[in-house]
Amino acid sequence: MSIASLSYLDVVALTEEKCEETPFKSLYMRAVDKLREASSPDYLRDPETGEKTEWAIQFFAYDWLALNNVKTFMKHGAYDPFISYYKADCDLIERFRISGIDPASPPKSLAELAGQPEDDRGGKGFEYLLEVLANQTENKLHGKEERNSWQYQQQGGQGEPFYRDPVGFEAGLQIAIEAGVQTYQEKWGHKECGLVGAGLQLTDAWKIEHDWIEKPSST
Repeated sequence: MSIASLSYLDVVALTEEKCEETPFKSLYMRAVDKLREASSPDYLRDPETGEKTEWAIQFFAYDWLALNNVKTFMKHGAYDPFISYYKADCDLIERFRISGIDPASPPKSLAELAGQPEDDRGGKGFEYLLEVLANQTENKLHGKEERNSWQYQQQGGQGEPFYRDPVGFEAGLQIAIEAGVQTYQEKWGHKECGLVGAGLQLTDAWKIEHDWIEKPSST
């Protein structure tokens, strides 16, 4: 497999049911069209020089859905396993940029799906779905438990082999996140993303002093 797609566990994909400017296409067909385009031998080929620009990731709605070029990952490296969670994407994408690369239960069967009532495109069913998702998003982003509350609100599975205590899971998650941030900062000597803007090269990893520490004056 040379190209793969990924998303997040808490992302809901919607079609543009109210968009009349272009012929309607489902999200699935939009993804298929992009896959076909990216798989073309002439994709990103300069018509004058015949050279092809290398690419790593195609983002949709930032990184909520991403199309990954596996060959580029194999050539330039993938995620750093020591950088967990929030700084992992930053480390990966910045390394690509340094290298010059622009980076309710579903139906169980088609028969069951076909038996469900139809709804007009952009109709009442779609409006209700948008309302529910807006409420869920507001609660997720601005609720008292904040964004990752769903992870430690899970109560099922106790006694099963892969059960994790939700409170302990949250504690361990926060420790892993902080460890990933510290690893990233030590690796690059830089707190934020923007390694290219900081003038860093791939060979600078693990060799740079912290750039946020003010050096003593020489006078």
